[in-house]
Parts: sequence; C-alpha cells; structure tokens
Amino acid sequence: MASSIPAGAGVSATILDFALKAIGENFLAGFFLAFSRPFSIGGIIEVVDKTGTVTALSFRTTRIRTFDGRNIYLPNATPIKNPLTNYTKEGLLRHDFVIGLDYDDDMVKAIETVLNEMSRISHIAIEEGLAPFVMVNDLGTSIINLKVHF
Repeated sequence: MASSIPAGAGVSATILDFALKAIGENFLAGFFLAFSRPFSIGGIIEVVDKTGTVTALSFRTTRIRTFDGRNIYLPNATPIKNPLTNYTKEGLLRHDFVIGLDYDDDMVKAIETVLNEMSRISHIAIEEGLAPFVMVNDLGTSIINLKVHF
C-alpha cells in the first residue's frame, strides 16, 4: 500500500508536467509573438497549411479566420516552431491569371492589350520590379496559355 502512493504521485507528476509544458510553451511563445511582431491583427498569414486573416492574439493562442469563414485557434507555439508566410507584411501581393489564345491570334497584340489595361487599374503597382508582366505558360495542342503576373 505504501509503495503505491509514491508510484501514483510519480504518474500524477508526469501527467502534470506534460500539461504544464504545453501551456508554458504557448504562453512563452505568446510573449515572443507580441514583441517580435512577425504578423499583426488584420494581416493574412499561412502556417501549417492554415491560411487566413489574423483576428486575435492572446497569450496562448492566435486566432485566424479562414477565407471560408472558419475560426482557427492556433497554439502560439505553432507559428514560432513552423514556417510562417505573411502575405501582407510588405503591403503588396502578386497575383496571376491565365489567358488562352488561339495559335492564329496575334500574341504580341494580346500582350500589349493586357499590359495596357493593367496599367489603367489604380490598385496595381507599376513601379520598377513590381510592374505586371506576361509570359508564355503552356503551348497546348490548340491553344497558347499566357500567364499574366501583377
């Protein structure tokens, strides 16, 4: 009977150790996130295949709202221990889309038209290194796919 008390205490201590380790780890990570600021509230981030807008940061969790409306609570240790992509840190995000052209179409004219229209949109960056560009993406059997980057 007397030997079962220390054994029970050892098991309880091990369980308590694991529980407090996770809580302490996330709490400490919350401090690191608060001071290092790898992202801010309202920013769009991706971590461990979860992408969304940061809506809250507490001492233990980071809450992101995914684009399909789900709220995900990530333990703060997750963005610290895993690669984090911050899509809004610089304020710019490059997008792209594909245009299909027939082989008989004038590819030079199509590219000029796309770039001219893109330059008329005020929210698209046009300065050096950020300007829209077009490249051939794929030569299909009956179509040429151009990829427009902006």
